[in-house]
Amino acid sequence: MPELTREQMQEEIRRLRPFRHNLRLPYGLQTAPPESQSSRQQHDARIETLIRHAFPALLKECSGSLEGLRVLDLGCNSGGFSVEAHKRGAEYVLGVDVVDRYLEQAAFVKTALDIGDSVEFRNVGVYDLDPDEVGRFDVTFFFGLLYHLENPVLAMRKVSAVTDHVLVVDTNTILAGDKQETPLWR
Repeated sequence: MPELTREQMQEEIRRLRPFRHNLRLPYGLQTAPPESQSSRQQHDARIETLIRHAFPALLKECSGSLEGLRVLDLGCNSGGFSVEAHKRGAEYVLGVDVVDRYLEQAAFVKTALDIGDSVEFRNVGVYDLDPDEVGRFDVTFFFGLLYHLENPVLAMRKVSAVTDHVLVVDTNTILAGDKQETPLWR
């Protein structure tokens, strides 16, 4: 059972709003309140879609499980994908972001879910990734970051230097002559 009471969790959710990941917490709570769900449906659908479409291929590449693997979650935000990796048996998950508010949200989610030391969150930028500082990982999530980076080639080199097995990249592209954004993994 989590160390926080229902009331304490509700207060932290209010204090830390808005969350970009709508996560289910104990006591039937979630990080996005029900009244805000309609405005969040598109973003939540993207998260659910990524889990539904990318995770099966990831798990297939990892012999069906993340059990015992080390996972790096770049641009972890409030920790949604870090939590998913933990749920799927990852031995250790490091979520990194450069936005302190997101890291505060992720720390709250970790406490609320009583995850323990197998998940850690740190302020580290993609260009600062160094195997001597963060370690090496079997799997790296690189979700929704590529189009934010000034030097994506350098970023991919940095990410590759800490990733041993699988790098899962999700980004948006705009096809020539098409104004609609299209996920790369389709």
